[in-house]
Amino acid sequence: NRAPAPDLTPGRIADAATVPCLDMIVACGGPAVRVRCRDAELASLLAAVMAPARVGPGEMPGPEQTLDLTGQEGDFQCWRDGILLWRLALRPWARRFLLQEVINRSLPCGEANAILHASAVLFEGQAVILAGKSGSGKSTLTAGLVAADGQLIADDLLPLSGGKIWPVPFAISVKQGSWPVLAPLFAGFEALESFTNRGMKVRYLSPSQLAGPAAAGHSACPSVILFPNWSDGQPAGAQTLDSAAIADGLIETGTDLRRAPGALRSFSAFSSSVKGYRIHYPNLEAGIALVRKTIGRF
Repeated sequence: NRAPAPDLTPGRIADAATVPCLDMIVACGGPAVRVRCRDAELASLLAAVMAPARVGPGEMPGPEQTLDLTGQEGDFQCWRDGILLWRLALRPWARRFLLQEVINRSLPCGEANAILHASAVLFEGQAVILAGKSGSGKSTLTAGLVAADGQLIADDLLPLSGGKIWPVPFAISVKQGSWPVLAPLFAGFEALESFTNRGMKVRYLSPSQLAGPAAAGHSACPSVILFPNWSDGQPAGAQTLDSAAIADGLIETGTDLRRAPGALRSFSAFSSSVKGYRIHYPNLEAGIALVRKTIGRF
């Protein structure tokens, strides 16, 4: 989950004349951003994730910035209005960094202090953050909480600014192993198109398919950070974390700290301001019950 250091070697868009496989305008509650991608595989993944954030013709003023993702496996480049931002070798990292660029340039609050590798749900009146490495079960638990009348705030990439989390109207990525668990909870789930990401089959649940998605542009003060672990061999349980363990856990799971002045100080203050728990549970039903029990403590 630890992000590689992007190569910032200067350059120019070598294939600017080619027709992009993806050309769409999106917004996360703030300014619209035009996104273009010339890699077919990446384009299909990005289109599926960002589909709920698509801005239709005439819905808002034209895009203030254009992000171009060019190149191919081994050398992807990201450009903003023709200026090189970074280059990365692997498709999964190019996808993640591009999505982070989109988020940071289309938030109503401006660029975030940090982007947590986490999901968030407004559940029983409290904003709950679920942070974890890929495969920990956070997206499945997120979808389960939404099915239990929660409201989606964000999945996988969660912006943090001013001690508040900001909604991102992207789709929830559900890996193949969780399909049988979630299919009974969402009508039409089996008919959703499947994609391949990092060698795994995934489906995307968009906010329009979820119950009561959170309104874009409205920030929330989180009550608790949970680090989930879906474990068949253990009964449900929770371990209290201190502020240092919360900060370490967020860094270990892949938080991207911005280079803006005060970003580290803001992140540290945030980690000290919320409750934190590591939770483990054998199935989704037990996980939802454990979340309900944990947030009921305060």
